[in-house]
Amino acid sequence: MGKEARPKLNFCTSALAPCRNVRKLKGYDPDTWRYRIGSWRFFYEIDEKENVVAMIAATRCGSAYR
Repeated sequence: MGKEARPKLNFCTSALAPCRNVRKLKGYDPDTWRYRIGSWRFFYEIDEKENVVAMIAATRCGSAYR
């Protein structure tokens, strides 16, 4: 993972405010979110009841959706 992605990962566990780099993916159960940082894609689930964000995968854009 590049240096540009490391500090920005705090977003996933902070306020989770909507932004253009975060998208809820369609057709996933439980709900899955994608966070885009440069050429990286981070996929995660949010358990609001337990206040937990679970990182599912971190991958480069080229192989993220295969």
